[in-house]
Amino acid sequence: MGYGIELHKVALYGVISLVVYTAAVIVHRLYFHPLAKFPGPFLGRITNLYMLYHSWKGDEHLDMLRCHEKYGDYVRYCPHRLVVNNLSGVKAIYGVPSGVKKAKAYIEMAHGAPNILTLTDKKVHAYRRRFLSEGFSEKALRGYDATICAQIEKLVSVIESDQQAAKGTGSGWTSPMDMAKYSNYLFFDIMTTVIFGMDYDLVRNEKFRYVPEMIEASNHRMSVILVEPALKLFKFDHWLLKKGVWARNRFLRFVGRLLKERSSLGTESKNDVFSILTRVRDPETQQSLSMKDIGAESVTLIVAGADTSSTAFAGLLFYLCHNRQAYEKAAEEVRHHFGDATEATSGPELHKCKYLRACIDESLRMSPPVNCPMWREVTSPDLMIEGRHVPLGSELGVCTYSIQHNPRYHPDPYSYRPERWLAASTSSEDGTPEAFRSAYLPFSTGPRGCIGRSLAIRELMLAMATLLLRFDFDLAEGSLGQIGEGSPHAGKGRERVNEYQLYEHITARKEGPFLRFKSRREHGKLRVTYADVGIHPGTDGHPVPTVLFIPGMFATRYVGILMHAIAVKLGVRVLLIDRPGMGGTTSVPIEQRIPVWLELVPLLLDHLGIDHVALVSHSAGVIYLLNTLFYCPQLLHPQQPYVAFLAPWVNPAHSQVTAMQLAQFIPKPAFSVWNQVPRFFLLKASPAIGFSGAVVSRIRDLFSSGGSHQPSSSTEELNRHRIQEVYGMPLELQVELQKCVPEFLFQEETTGANAEALQCLRKCPPGNWGKADDYWEFVREFADLMRSRRLEEQGPDAGGRSKLKVQAFFAESDIMIGTKGQTYFTECWGGKDRNFLDIYDFQTWTVPGENHDSVCTSPAILEMIFEEAKKSDLGGTSSFDGDP
Repeated sequence: MGYGIELHKVALYGVISLVVYTAAVIVHRLYFHPLAKFPGPFLGRITNLYMLYHSWKGDEHLDMLRCHEKYGDYVRYCPHRLVVNNLSGVKAIYGVPSGVKKAKAYIEMAHGAPNILTLTDKKVHAYRRRFLSEGFSEKALRGYDATICAQIEKLVSVIESDQQAAKGTGSGWTSPMDMAKYSNYLFFDIMTTVIFGMDYDLVRNEKFRYVPEMIEASNHRMSVILVEPALKLFKFDHWLLKKGVWARNRFLRFVGRLLKERSSLGTESKNDVFSILTRVRDPETQQSLSMKDIGAESVTLIVAGADTSSTAFAGLLFYLCHNRQAYEKAAEEVRHHFGDATEATSGPELHKCKYLRACIDESLRMSPPVNCPMWREVTSPDLMIEGRHVPLGSELGVCTYSIQHNPRYHPDPYSYRPERWLAASTSSEDGTPEAFRSAYLPFSTGPRGCIGRSLAIRELMLAMATLLLRFDFDLAEGSLGQIGEGSPHAGKGRERVNEYQLYEHITARKEGPFLRFKSRREHGKLRVTYADVGIHPGTDGHPVPTVLFIPGMFATRYVGILMHAIAVKLGVRVLLIDRPGMGGTTSVPIEQRIPVWLELVPLLLDHLGIDHVALVSHSAGVIYLLNTLFYCPQLLHPQQPYVAFLAPWVNPAHSQVTAMQLAQFIPKPAFSVWNQVPRFFLLKASPAIGFSGAVVSRIRDLFSSGGSHQPSSSTEELNRHRIQEVYGMPLELQVELQKCVPEFLFQEETTGANAEALQCLRKCPPGNWGKADDYWEFVREFADLMRSRRLEEQGPDAGGRSKLKVQAFFAESDIMIGTKGQTYFTECWGGKDRNFLDIYDFQTWTVPGENHDSVCTSPAILEMIFEEAKKSDLGGTSSFDGDP
């Protein structure tokens, strides 16, 4: 009993002691602390929990501005931290010389090795910055332009693909796109290629899209740790911020894999920051950075650069769409300076886009990607700001959001007015105060200002100029268009509808805007030529089995000449459409070739009264077939869908054919007259029907004694005799037709072959293969699309449509795609894990005696294809059985 009373007393004394200690701490911090003379929120003056709460909530920057409005330019935001909101503070805290250094809390951000963001020692920071500056010099930046533009083109291709998929709506607008996410993907892709030379293609590939999400969740945790590092003691953060810890660990695993893969690639002759840092030497000491330091800096640059640039870009899109007058002026300026160009490039034209740059600056002022202070620790006992002494050891900073919304420096601070930047850039005689530029801190300022500032502005200018050149865009309709806006019900500081809402966690988390796009590259009236061979529908209205045959490069509708007799005999209709710039079909820019094709095909089929077709392609026609298959699957017969590939073209990176790889080194301007080169070889050096490989074959045959790349004479003779005996076409007529076809071809337009050569060799901006850009990815996406369509149309328990039948025919001798190209294509469609068998059946043959061109006119192959096309209208029966 007595023992229990003693315990009770101990507990009571403990509580009393705790209360007395807490009261003493509160009294000290309120009245006797070195920062006690500065006003601030009551809770903020006595405990870190106040700042901790707002940091966790993501509205620290909004609360700091509210405090400045209430307490003035100097606010004691937590017991040991002071926030300043004037230019004197900017100069004293971030200028040179200064009596401050980076706060110790930033050490918590380092992993493995300290980096330029976490180094607190000024001399070490300056030393490290000298190295990094080599990777961000003007010369280095110019070297990154092609990489940046290539990534932007991928986003363009995604938007165009979405627009093509939405063609049926009739409006021309894409479906709503979450530009917060696509900005994350784009700038992560840019930074990984610029920094490491490694392309993870988040814009088009879902595999690594989790990485920006992990960075965001990890930053949430770290923003809280920076306020109270003691949370890491005994791993309190592991249960208070469990998601952030998990995200950090997952991100670090990705980083480990990234560094390992990049280190294995070497650095010789590579134009990325990682390689530059391995070669550079400090100009003063001639020392180099260790690989550990290079890795730490490179990863930091990706995280900091991608996250901030993506927020800046999303914000810019938001403000342009909410301020249509600014949008129209920026669009007019860009389109005026770049004219008919299809992409923006660095140079005089981009530099002339002053209003676009002003829009970027104003967006960064309104919603800076890093809103909160960069904290500095006072190291001088004599630090004074406007006559106010700031004590040694305390921390202070300027809230970027607050000073950029300070009406003394930015009048009418909540209005988006790009013109304010243009007025200030002309002269000071117009009365505009130059002070507002000093109160502009989205990249911080002074010796620790963002080293990637020039790169970021370059990225933003190129990306936005390209979008304005290629598209009109606007907010999505309905509630989606409101995402990213403020609301009167969203709380203090978030009530402004036309302000892009950010949630501050070191860098900013964002949502929206959701935008819709419409291509500006609309064509005028189009003319199309086509061949309609074989049988035609009779008066009974019964549908005729129809094949849409898509020939290879440099081939036109005349390929159908020898098909006619076979098609008539087998009761099949064959349609061959000249692609843009071939025959009499209107020529279009290279980036419009696939969209125009996808527009023409359904219109022509509808005009001819054709509901369903079998899709067949030869060589480069595979690019157009795959896009037709993906975007227009309704053209296939629902009961017996059929697709065939004849010697399908393969990206030279996968086929590794020497001739195609050497062609990569031909200067791009040379392809402007490429269509003239084959005239000699096709007309003078043994004409052929197929053309795709004919030019290469003829050139090689002229300089060698062998003719092994032509179909064997025995195979060619057998084919001719078969056509004569079975289909009634005399041998002499066949030979004469083979001579006439090239002559007719070159009497018409052939400039489309120039663009198609660039397309096939991948010497054009990314995205010009459409959905066919990566065959493996295409097969996966197509299978997913078909599964979702099946569920939408018939429900999960329905039997579904008949499976698609896919056949591929390869020539025994093929100098255009080689054996590696054949293997690659077969593996893509065969499915390494066989997980597409619910969608299609895949068969493949290698045809003896044929070459890349002759495979498309082989009677045995055509018979097999035409018989398969007939199955849809004959109840699934066929008279053909066997191999070609």
